[in-house]
Amino acid sequence: MNNRAFLKTLTESFRKYLTTSSSSNEKLKIIHGAVASHLEQCLNDEKDEFIVRSLGFMDGKECRIAGRYIDKAVDIAVLDKNEQPVSGMAFKFVMSNYKQNSK
Repeated sequence: MNNRAFLKTLTESFRKYLTTSSSSNEKLKIIHGAVASHLEQCLNDEKDEFIVRSLGFMDGKECRIAGRYIDKAVDIAVLDKNEQPVSGMAFKFVMSNYKQNSK
């Protein structure tokens, strides 16, 4: 995904934010879906070795990953073919409650 495509995705997501409530996850589906789609294309260029899960992409769900101390639902997850987590990513769209979301 080049800069222009990413900015277009951000614009589309912001427009969705303006037409829905601030607590709606509709704006996140657009961004998470675009990033997850791009990740899947990059990771599975030659072989289908990885599964990417995200809100707004494929099954449309976040993935729960076991952490050292607590389990965490991540926005975008990369799993191997055995569905074991390889990586998890948080992607925030902070429009309100900055202090709460800054951590």
